[in-house]
Amino acid sequence: MRNIKTENSFLRGALKIALPVSLQSMLMSSFSMIDQVMVGRLGMNEIAGVEVGGKLAFIFTFALSSIAGVCSIMVSQYLGKKDEDALHKSISVNLLAAFCTGLLFFIAGECFSFQIASFFTKDKNIIPLATDYIKIISFHFLFSCIASILAVPILCRGKTYIPLCISAGTAVLNTTLNYVLIFGRFGFRALGIKGAAVASVVSQSANLLLLLIAFLRVNGALHFSLKLKKEKGLQYCAMLLPALANEFLWALGQTVFTSIYGHLGTEALASMSLTNPVQGLFIGALSGLSQAAGILIGKRLGS
Repeated sequence: MRNIKTENSFLRGALKIALPVSLQSMLMSSFSMIDQVMVGRLGMNEIAGVEVGGKLAFIFTFALSSIAGVCSIMVSQYLGKKDEDALHKSISVNLLAAFCTGLLFFIAGECFSFQIASFFTKDKNIIPLATDYIKIISFHFLFSCIASILAVPILCRGKTYIPLCISAGTAVLNTTLNYVLIFGRFGFRALGIKGAAVASVVSQSANLLLLLIAFLRVNGALHFSLKLKKEKGLQYCAMLLPALANEFLWALGQTVFTSIYGHLGTEALASMSLTNPVQGLFIGALSGLSQAAGILIGKRLGS
């Protein structure tokens, strides 16, 4: 009977974390889906432009998820040990790693947007559209890199409904802004594909602001410190680098498909891009489950 009760308790705890985290990940993945669905009403070139322009963000999302996954394991372990000093240091180190990653992708998007777009297609009608989209969407890297790490301590402390509610609110904001800015409603000028990018950036900045408020309420002020012992630093690198390389290379490999379809023609590229939203939702759900598993295991190991 004791084993059955223990197993039921574990399952309840697992579902309490896994379901909200998975839903949150799916909501964040829906940003690109909403862009593609709404831009789809503008025409085939615009659909292809969003697909090409969103590839840098696609790779960034997976690179960032590896950092957030490692952070969730570290934070949950230190919560299990009740080691607040190590907890703050782990958050600080992962914030720095995430910000450096976001800054790197931001610079790539701002400086090499034309080269990135040209890698996927040679269509002169699509390259300018994708270039404009990349230059704007790159700003959201600077917001989401911080937001993803701030959400981790909130999740690890069991307040899973907070990031979920914030993600739901920002998804609604993104959808509304897409409608207003893409098609030029309520007196705004129609921006087309640029409007979708602006909506994503504004939504991500709102997401960061709300998560920062929630973080301060749940976790308290962060005592920022990067002073790690040598063995702790090596342990962190041993966890992060393989995970980062794995996610980055997998996402990079997936972008090769876009390049192949892009060189086959605009129609092939636009058609392929319409399947990506479904794929993104499933990947978002599975990444949420994996993060929840990391939190549960980390807490058990820590305690």
